[in-house]
Formats: sequence, C-alpha cells, structure tokens
Amino acid sequence: MFQYAVGKNLALKNKTELSLDLNELLNRQTVVDYTLRDFELDVFNIDYKIFKKKDQSRLRSKVSQILCPIIFVKEQNFLYDNEIIKKKGNLYLDGYWQNERYFKDIRNIILQDFTFKTPPNYLNNQLINSIASANSIAVHVRRGDYISNHNANSYHGICTKEYYTNAFNIIKSKVDNPTFFVFSDDLKAAKEILDFESNIVLVDINSNGKNADDLRLMIGCKHNIIANSTFSWWGAWLGTNSDKLVVAPKCWFAKIETDIIPNRWIKV
Repeated sequence: MFQYAVGKNLALKNKTELSLDLNELLNRQTVVDYTLRDFELDVFNIDYKIFKKKDQSRLRSKVSQILCPIIFVKEQNFLYDNEIIKKKGNLYLDGYWQNERYFKDIRNIILQDFTFKTPPNYLNNQLINSIASANSIAVHVRRGDYISNHNANSYHGICTKEYYTNAFNIIKSKVDNPTFFVFSDDLKAAKEILDFESNIVLVDINSNGKNADDLRLMIGCKHNIIANSTFSWWGAWLGTNSDKLVVAPKCWFAKIETDIIPNRWIKV
C-alpha cells in the first residue's frame, strides 16, 4: 500500500500512468529473506497497469539513459527522503517508502483509491454497526511470522504486554467508555496478552485470506492501538474520525531506525 501510494503521487506529478511490477509476487520460486505475500491490492478501487517483462529488460540493461529512459530510484534506508517526491521522468521505484510524507498531499485521493470494491458480508456489516455505535478502539496484536520466523523476529521484534498495558491506559484516560476490538493472526495469544482488560471484543469472523475485511473494520474504528505492522498502520491512517487517537510503538524495528510514525500519533 505504501508502494502504491508513493507511486500514485509521483505518477500524478509526472502526468504519467502507474504500473506495478508483480514479478516477485507472481513468481513463487523467487528466493527472498522475508515472508512472501500474495498480491491483494485488487480488493481496492485502484487504477494501475502491470509492468511488463519487456519493460524490465529495458530497465535492467546497462546502456545509456538515452537508450534506457527508465530511471531507477532505490530507497537507501527507512527514513524519509525529501528528494524522492521531486523526481522527474519515467521512474522505477525500488523500496518500501513507509512514510506518509511521500503521499500526504494527496490524502483524499489515496482515501478514495483504498475504498473496497465489494460490500461487507452480513457478519461484517453487523460488526461495522457495533463499531460505529461504540467508542471503538481497534487493537492489533501482530504475531505470525514475527514469532515463528527467526529472521522476522530478530528484525521486527514484537509489541510486549507492557506496550499494550500502557496503550490501553492512555486510551482510557482520554476516551469515555471505550470498547476494544481486537484483531490478530493469533487471537488465543492476543487474549492472553490482553488479559488485564475485560471490555474487549475478539474479532474472529474473518478467516485466513480475508485480510481486507479486518482492515475495513479497523478503518471504521474511532481510535487505534497499532502493532509494529503496516497492516494496522494503514488501518489507523485510513480512518477518518476527526478526533482520532492513534497509539503506536516507538520501537518499530528491533535495530533499524525509521520515521514511519506520524508526529501526531502517540508513541509508546
């Protein structure tokens, strides 16, 4: 979603089309050192083309810029680079681009693009109504490969029980009668971590493969407690409550510096 958002902004600024290179996602034999995901942006009302193999050969050729007009732009680290959004020409972006400043100036466009093609089913619609009628807090507990994969664990780390205890206390000091809607890829573990709080709702209606439904529910909540996960980052960022509070972990990666958290969010 970050990659799409920065690409969309630069495509608009350069008055050109946006193409997505899905080669790594579609070629499941690709060797990578992270968890390889499926392409799921097609659940949104986004407009894009697929970057063709013939375009890749032009990009990766070693000839001059005259014969190879695509300009390769590689992210150097996880800190915001003000020069990126000024780039001109036919650009190929290689990176994660995890900072809202790459696309904050087109927020309304991104909000529209990341609307869902299909309506929620009955169970999700019922929960949407419950979320809308409560002082709802979306709480994300990220486990999965952060626990099972040694490389992912050492790279990302996890949010501790202490983090969630402090985050809940902050929300309860600022929001009257909050109801905490809990989203997790391991609800059993999440329940154990959050055993200090009674007013929680474990969201268990969306099985694996229905990430978009959970994201839609998180977006609908009035406030957010996120994990060190871009999934809940977007669940918070796409929310439109004008008085929204977002609590986020100040340590996003275990050892790498990043400025992914907007200054208006509360870091714990």
